[in-house]
Amino acid sequence: YNLNLPLPRRTDEEAYLDALQQALERVHAFAPDILIVAVGFDTYIDDPVGGFRLTTAAYPRI
Repeated sequence: YNLNLPLPRRTDEEAYLDALQQALERVHAFAPDILIVAVGFDTYIDDPVGGFRLTTAAYPRI
């Protein structure tokens, strides 16, 4: 099972965290035995190639 939630460039924290909540609900409903998460920081507002708008305040919530 693979779950992708494409988000547009310049996605802000609120939209990102909303999408994350939707993803968590779907993962919980699927009830996997294991979960592998690829983590990167290209969502950070000052990342030159990421295009997202998350500040450091968002990461503890993630």
